[in-house]
Amino acid sequence: ALATSGEALAFGTTTGNFFFSPDRGDSWQTLNNYLPMIYSVQFVNKIFNDKKHTMVGEDTDHGVKVLLRASHSQ
Repeated sequence: ALATSGEALAFGTTTGNFFFSPDRGDSWQTLNNYLPMIYSVQFVNKIFNDKKHTMVGEDTDHGVKVLLRASHSQ
């Protein structure tokens, strides 16, 4: 699963790896290697403070937080 926002890219795999690139893929950072299967990735403008989301990774240099949604339901 791949998401873009401006020059930023985020990529998640079905093996639970999550990567972030601030520069259109010129460089990549691993934010987490131990997630459940990732089928969808998206950028959001707000941080969720509820019981459905858990922060599982962060890139403090670029202000990116990785949140895991607890269920597949919307």
